[in-house]
Amino acid sequence: MSRNEHGSDTRLGDLLGRIQSGDLAAREELISESYERFRKRASKMLKSFPSVARANETGDVLHPVLSRLHRDIGDIKFESVRHFIYVVAQKIKWELLDLAKKQIPTPDVSVQNHVREDSTSGSGISLEDWSAFHKAVEELPDDTREVFCLRYYSRLTHQEIADLCELSVDQVKYLFKKAKRILRDHLLDDL
Repeated sequence: MSRNEHGSDTRLGDLLGRIQSGDLAAREELISESYERFRKRASKMLKSFPSVARANETGDVLHPVLSRLHRDIGDIKFESVRHFIYVVAQKIKWELLDLAKKQIPTPDVSVQNHVREDSTSGSGISLEDWSAFHKAVEELPDDTREVFCLRYYSRLTHQEIADLCELSVDQVKYLFKKAKRILRDHLLDDL
């Protein structure tokens, strides 16, 4: 993690503390402070949803997420900056899934687009199968799901995840491979 990111995380932690203490003005500051980080994440995540990316831009995904986050932030008890980042990444993913449900699946949407580094099929995938994949992600064990989501949806590097989760890079790689193995086995069982 760079010095700049560490400073930003410290600032986000301070803002989250103020919000938890009832300082509602800190909401605006938190959204403003974290906007660029989540714009980049949403842009990367959008690339994993090709049918959505054809019809939507990053702002189409991010703005509804940040609006809901701004509205609900006082009701969410963030345990840490790590938890905040994870929750926002989850909300971005849900927004992408909602947008995907409105799209007509196209033949080039494949499992390879959804399980990078481990494609189980080169053929087109139905919206049902695609939804089953994301549901299976939600059912992963907590530590494995967190690493998978940060790597797959947020597209963080192994090193960034290790820094954020206070794990070694080897632990992150192990958990990510474990998640892919569980997902592959789960999805093959459903066939």
